Amino acid sequence: MPRVSVICDSDERSSLPPVDGPPVVWTNLRYTITSSMQTADGRQEPGATATGGIPDGGARKQVLHGVNGVVPAGTLCAIMGPSGAGKTSLLEILGNQTVEGEVTGELPDLEAEELAFVTQEDVLEPTSTVLETLLFYAMLRLPPMRSRDYRRRAEEIMGVLGLTPLMDQMVGGSSDLTMMKTLSGGQRRRVSIGCALMIDPKVIMLDEPTSGLDPFTALTVVECLLQLTKNGLTCVCSIHQPRIDIFKKFHQ
Repeated sequence: MPRVSVICDSDERSSLPPVDGPPVVWTNLRYTITSSMQTADGRQEPGATATGGIPDGGARKQVLHGVNGVVPAGTLCAIMGPSGAGKTSLLEILGNQTVEGEVTGELPDLEAEELAFVTQEDVLEPTSTVLETLLFYAMLRLPPMRSRDYRRRAEEIMGVLGLTPLMDQMVGGSSDLTMMKTLSGGQRRRVSIGCALMIDPKVIMLDEPTSGLDPFTALTVVECLLQLTKNGLTCVCSIHQPRIDIFKKFHQ
């Protein structure tokens, strides 16, 4: 597979090596919680006490009912549904995230290093620059290597996501930095995606990557993900009420 150039609102061109990943397959997936637990989207189930204690009877609620799915390699897939439908719960289970409750069924056969997960909230250090953020993540997740190799990987990712012109800009996102020039919401979302790409995954799962973004910025983020799939990366996203122009970008 040839190298694919990916770009987001920048004239710079860069590329990543091709990805040869497996399909994402799950069978008869069931997820059950007690009435005192919260689902992955933070909702406390009916019957739970305000403090999270188990009420009399300890009622159980099945969140996912025998869910099956196949996402071919190199596909941009949307997991859709109304609030409370279990989108985030499903995505977190598929993404090997820690969830409370009982999970049964056959999960995707993916090694930890093949899979990256991007949360709905951008978990980034506001006072770090884009480059510092990617380097820090690389040193946490990648095997030990020379400093220049970490930087080379970070520069490659920044080029792919159109972040090179912003490499020395603080990430922001904190109310303490309102008087300083920092990244926009869409740019921070691309930094979060860049952190996930640092480990060179074959599958990336994103929880509502367009949440909180304006329509144009949301479309830009989805177009970035679509371009990444042309290099063989599989992207699975949960998404709520996408605009028609965004909906049409997904393969399934």
